[in-house]
Amino acid sequence: MDARPEYRRLDDPADTLTDIDRLHPFVSGLVVVASVDLEQQVMLAAAPLPEEPSGGWDLHAAGCALTDVALALLPSRPPGRRRRGALITVVCRRAPSSRSAVDEWWAEAWIHADPCIDAAVGQVFAVTPSGWHGVGDRRAGVEPRLRPRLSLVHIDAVPHSGA
Repeated sequence: MDARPEYRRLDDPADTLTDIDRLHPFVSGLVVVASVDLEQQVMLAAAPLPEEPSGGWDLHAAGCALTDVALALLPSRPPGRRRRGALITVVCRRAPSSRSAVDEWWAEAWIHADPCIDAAVGQVFAVTPSGWHGVGDRRAGVEPRLRPRLSLVHIDAVPHSGA
């Protein structure tokens, strides 16, 4: 009888999310995929998905985008070594922190990704202005949270004191 590999997940998602936020600041609309070593509990690399197409994502296009990013992030694995890593997806959105169809949609998009990806996939975290939560588990926290988008203002638009 084959023994199924042990399913591991992040022990402390807040730490990993904070590491991802340092590389790719969490702003509304951003979707980031990160490669995580589950044995060491460290993020190896992270990359944002391309901007959403003008017509929006469909599951096939999203699956292809996830595959492209995944293949760029994954370290090579020596033959005969078991998989240690996972790919997590971070969805940054303005909506309230409760579960959303958008979060579930990204979890489903992994079904349309290349089945040959050599990592556990499908773990999704949503980051909102009020904090973060895991999709498919009950873990949540207030930090990190969505950052406000910064906008540039022309110097003439800034009020000056009469000095």
